Amino acid sequence: MPGPVIMHPRLRAWIKLQKIRIMQIYALIIRKNLLLIMRRYMEANVRNKAMKNRCVHFKLTEDMPSKESAM
Repeated sequence: MPGPVIMHPRLRAWIKLQKIRIMQIYALIIRKNLLLIMRRYMEANVRNKAMKNRCVHFKLTEDMPSKESAM
């Protein structure tokens, strides 16, 4: 069984640096996207509430004539 690949310490340090840099870039992108997503989510939530109220209203007005016609 061959042992783990022995890397040059400088190479290992460089890879660690690259990982940190990538993580920092990701963190920045994620933070920006989270703000955008939150804003969109809030807008969508307000819109959905309005839609739900409209749907309930529509259902009530739809149900009325069917009860009358059943009589």
